[in-house]
Amino acid sequence: MQVSLSLAPFSCLLSFQPPNESREQIVEWAFGKRMTPAERLRKHKNSLRKTVRELEREQTKLQQQEKKLKEEIRRSAKDGHMGAAKIQAKDLVRTRKNIEKFASMKMQVQTLQLRLEVCFPKIFMWGDEGGLHGLTLLFMIVAGLELFDGYGHEGCK
Repeated sequence: MQVSLSLAPFSCLLSFQPPNESREQIVEWAFGKRMTPAERLRKHKNSLRKTVRELEREQTKLQQQEKKLKEEIRRSAKDGHMGAAKIQAKDLVRTRKNIEKFASMKMQVQTLQLRLEVCFPKIFMWGDEGGLHGLTLLFMIVAGLELFDGYGHEGCK
């Protein structure tokens, strides 16, 4: 028994000719447009702002939950349910710790935002017009390392 394969549906693939474009245009089409350092900075700033908003939202939810827990503890204690009140008090402590953690995370993200705002323009002065040297300096600054790049410039601390 012979099976015949028809390549008719795939004929358009067999006759594919790449467009007469430059290599850069093909790479841009395949991987997307190359972003300038300023565009990359704007993108990172927007993502940091979004993260801060999300952290604030979660912190607000936790604060509302804390208020509800306080009321529940009062009601439980008033009704004489001390076991339930103890469990709710432990939950309240956990909620307060989470509120503190979210506040700490928010402060860290805002610190990173401020460092980007302050240090990014200085990197262009130090580096080679925003090349690899400048980006390396930015990441080292963000990592909190003391810098000395050999030209007499110290880090942005």
